[in-house]
Amino acid sequence: MSKRDEILSALGDIEFLSSPAIGALDVMNNPDSSSDQISRALEIDPALTVNILRFANSAYFASPTKIHTVKEALVRLGVGTISRMLFLSAGSQISDYPVQGYGLPAGSLWESMISTAVASNLLAKTLKIRPPHYTFTAGLLHNIGKLVLGTYLEVDADPICKIVNEKNIPFDKAEQLVLGIDHAEVGATLLEQWSIPEELVHVVRWYLEPDLCPGDKMAVDLVHAASAISLMCGTGLGVDGLCYDVCSSSEERLGISVKDVEFVMCELQDEIHRLS
Repeated sequence: MSKRDEILSALGDIEFLSSPAIGALDVMNNPDSSSDQISRALEIDPALTVNILRFANSAYFASPTKIHTVKEALVRLGVGTISRMLFLSAGSQISDYPVQGYGLPAGSLWESMISTAVASNLLAKTLKIRPPHYTFTAGLLHNIGKLVLGTYLEVDADPICKIVNEKNIPFDKAEQLVLGIDHAEVGATLLEQWSIPEELVHVVRWYLEPDLCPGDKMAVDLVHAASAISLMCGTGLGVDGLCYDVCSSSEERLGISVKDVEFVMCELQDEIHRLS
């Protein structure tokens, strides 16, 4: 069995989200689901219920009215926000563990994922464009393949780094040479197994190569640029560092300038602190 086949085979055993959370996401992703059906799916797990109520009643929303039920929280927050919260909650549970294969200390990869999600929205706001509703979630999930390879599968990055240095190629290309697969494809494959919507899967799969992403490219362009901005801010720098190509086509499609990048970098830390 090839290294690629070994990795793909192991994905079935990865548990990043709890079974109730995955079930709730399935219901939320169904456009025919009612608020009652979504509420019941979320209320199966008491921990999910507590987290949703805490979030809905937090100072972040600054509302004088207290929320007492999951159904009320759905009205206040919306399905999209609660979907993001499920991933945020899951990520916080693994943030205490280092990502060994990528040389990332505990919490660093998670900070990078949040930073990219926030930067994607900031960038859209700066460019005065309306991003697809799933852009933030896509940014939050874009590096989930690193989590899988570096933590769950404990892939040795030394041979990958060696090829990067010897051949002067991007890190993801070196991953493909050594493993037969890169972290973007690993992440997208895992999300497919969880029945995550296709648009999200496409962004995670192609965020390093936006030109190859099928369909509308706005979300993948924003996440691609946001990931680069996050890395330039020093967030999530592991053994792969800045060893990734920047897609000039994404820059052209977005109409992004150096001034825009500098502005987003300045705003990013304040916004992350507010979100935290």
